[in-house]
Amino acid sequence: MVLKKLFIKAYRSLTFKGILNFEESDPDVSIWYEFINSIPEPQNDIERSYAKYLCRMHYFSMFYSVMANLASIFALLFSIPILSRKPSSLNKNLKHITNNGLLIVKASNVGYEDIIPQGVLEKYGDAYEVWKPEMKAWYLVEDAKVLFKQCLKKYPLRFHFNYIIFRELCMYSVLLNNYKPKVIAVYVNERNIAGPILSYMCENKEVDFISFMHGEYLLQLIQGFMRFTKFYVWDEHYIKMFQEDLRCAPNQFVIYTPNKLKGICIPRKEPESYEYFATYYFGAESIKRIKKVAEAFSILRKQGKKCKIRPHPRRSNMKVIYEVFDGFTIEDTSVVSLADSMECSEYTIALNSTVLSEAYYSSKEIVIDDYSEPERYHNLKKRKYIMIYKPHKLFSELLKGD
Repeated sequence: MVLKKLFIKAYRSLTFKGILNFEESDPDVSIWYEFINSIPEPQNDIERSYAKYLCRMHYFSMFYSVMANLASIFALLFSIPILSRKPSSLNKNLKHITNNGLLIVKASNVGYEDIIPQGVLEKYGDAYEVWKPEMKAWYLVEDAKVLFKQCLKKYPLRFHFNYIIFRELCMYSVLLNNYKPKVIAVYVNERNIAGPILSYMCENKEVDFISFMHGEYLLQLIQGFMRFTKFYVWDEHYIKMFQEDLRCAPNQFVIYTPNKLKGICIPRKEPESYEYFATYYFGAESIKRIKKVAEAFSILRKQGKKCKIRPHPRRSNMKVIYEVFDGFTIEDTSVVSLADSMECSEYTIALNSTVLSEAYYSSKEIVIDDYSEPERYHNLKKRKYIMIYKPHKLFSELLKGD
């Protein structure tokens, strides 16, 4: 058990280091285009999941790929007993909840209340929430066994790919068999390489497998070849990005407006009435950006303009932020709501953040940061950042003063 926990911790550390390394410069998008266009057109959902897997592994070194493949051999061997499990032997003491409607698979640290499409709730009624089942509850329904064997046959030496597929098929076998839903809704799942296969399995059981956006998206290779029964997007801009640039399956996209983009505050009529001139919203920022924003705020303070910052509630480097923003207001996200934070400031500043969209749809003045990391700003257009195409100001313009 201890070895298993150490293995999982090491695997997650290496994985997130490859995908979420914010200290490195932005990727060369031309290399992404060259790679994704080199992948043959998938002929079915197994091939589509594998194409998605290739996009995922493009982020990692050969060393990681080899080690992940070797580790997955042992993971598959240890998982063999699961193949012989029968649902009845695991569930005889469990209370079955037949929702017969909408089942939402919750994501850790990300709520869905303000992003779920209201049309889905209106169609299916109240949702039943679940977490993904733990390994001790896993089993494979017959359809899932067939799909897993097809993956093994198609890609026999891709042990890492096959283990990820096996794991996801086990979890969704439990959800389908225990809850008997009409639709399963997931979010924060654009990276899930098993998405196309899970969609196929659900649809074979006349269950829709749907997903929806949980924040603003930049073009990201790891989202390539995505497929759900339906994927709900916030703007037509994303349909073009997903279909044309990332080769996601067509005919799955539905445009909707989430509650979080219906305006969370009302702008004041007199700019002089604001307590703060500007608020900068961080999100997975580099140390370089933190220091440059602090430098910019010092310039604004010399102009007599009061500014504050709001860290990301999960992904900000708080130690560095407190060091370099001494003397500035640093909001406590657990105390100050986003609406209150935005309402008391004339300008909303970020490099790329969903906050800019929320401010835009609240008729607030939005500012895109072209100052702290100019190279990342110039890469935003290449990565299809939607707010580049909306009315906005630039941080460098704000620093010039009146």
